[in-house]
Amino acid sequence: MTDAPRSGGPRRVARVPAASTTAAGASALFLGALGVIGVQMAQGRDPALGTAPAPGVRHVVERRVVRHVVVTDVVTDAAQAPAPPTGVSSAPVVRTSAPPVPAPAPAPLRTATS
Repeated sequence: MTDAPRSGGPRRVARVPAASTTAAGASALFLGALGVIGVQMAQGRDPALGTAPAPGVRHVVERRVVRHVVVTDVVTDAAQAPAPPTGVSSAPVVRTSAPPVPAPAPAPLRTATS
C-alpha cells in the first residue's frame, strides 16, 4: 500500500481531442469524399445513374401524318332509293315518372352556448 515507482516509467493519461481538431478532420474527410464523387461524375461515371449511354447513338423519331378518307355514295335518285316500310308505324314513346322526393331538412346547428 505504498506508492512504489513503476518499472515502466510514468503512465500517460489519454487526452480528449479538441473540438477544433475533430471539426477540421470531419471537414477534410467530407471534402475529400465530395472531391472523389465530383471527379467520377465529371468522367461520366455517376454512381446514382449507373453507366452513361454510348455517345453518338441517336434515336430517330419519324413523324407521319396519317389521314383516313371515307368515301360515301349518296343516292339522290328516288327510283334507286329503297322504299320505306309500309303498314308499320310507331308512335313516340312517352314515359312519365314520379317527381323526385325532396331531401330531408338538415338537423339544426347546436353549439356549446345554445
